[in-house]
Amino acid sequence: MRDYYAAINAKDYARAYGMWSEQGKASGQTAEQFANGYASTERVQADVGMPGNAEGAAGSRYLQVPVTVHSVRSGGEQRTYAGHFVLRAVVADGAPVSARQWHLYSAELQRKTP
Repeated sequence: MRDYYAAINAKDYARAYGMWSEQGKASGQTAEQFANGYASTERVQADVGMPGNAEGAAGSRYLQVPVTVHSVRSGGEQRTYAGHFVLRAVVADGAPVSARQWHLYSAELQRKTP
């Protein structure tokens, strides 16, 4: 999670997008849409909580990670989001090494109002 937000801070959106499962497709966006979503973001800081216990299903392991994200947009507007990401690693026999690594699988973040 920290690497993900470090990539976003570095404006390395291709690297951040690639951290999502299925070469970024699990984000629900194209790489261009993903990058455009951060066009007005100057910086982000993520407070990453302790992950829950890994759970398994159908040849995969899933891990829920709580996160609070603080962002500063162009013009200085500050926003805070809270929720969690779900990470996935494939553990099925014969899976490629790249699939066995943890990837972002889904996210549920809600904007917190001040």
